[in-house]
Amino acid sequence: DPTGSWAVAACRDGTLARWDVATGHPLPPLAIPSASSVSSGPPGVPGPPGPRGAADACAVSPDGRWVAAGGEDRTVRLWAAATGRLHRELAGHTDSVLGVVFSPDGELLVSAAADHTVRVWQVDDGASVVTLTGHQHTVRSGRFSPDGAWLATAGGDGALLIWDATTWTCAAVMRFDGGARDCAWLPPELGGGIILACSAGLYRYDLDT
Repeated sequence: DPTGSWAVAACRDGTLARWDVATGHPLPPLAIPSASSVSSGPPGVPGPPGPRGAADACAVSPDGRWVAAGGEDRTVRLWAAATGRLHRELAGHTDSVLGVVFSPDGELLVSAAADHTVRVWQVDDGASVVTLTGHQHTVRSGRFSPDGAWLATAGGDGALLIWDATTWTCAAVMRFDGGARDCAWLPPELGGGIILACSAGLYRYDLDT
């Protein structure tokens, strides 16, 4: 979480394991009920029953209020970090969800999936903002720039796409060998740009050139 007091990991049994960072002791995991009554959209709309399969990705919101996760059952879930209560389920992907990330202001949640798409959701009400369809293969990673102005996505098609986070248009496409594992924006003190990890190694992109 942003305070560094606890850590969370997505697990193959469909739960999210948590630990107290100071002591290393486990905290109560975040689990998926066997039959959910949380919303997959507007409040009061039942979500799909579970479970569910493995959880493949998780993320904590910048303010520490929410934990998001996605996995094999194609659903994105949002828990209240303070209570561990499952708050909302977001349906729409047609294959495994492999990556989730919050925007720097915590207002948006992005999910990357094996269905070749990236979906953007509003955190407050679970509404779908846009579905990005520029990739031709599994998408494993989505990362916002530190100022939230850009979204980088990378997948198995050997393409790193840069999206304008206001218009959601693709502003740049950069190629690499192999399939992507993850990407990250580098801070200015490290020269800026993006570093990408893939099956062929590490790539670094200078976006100013």
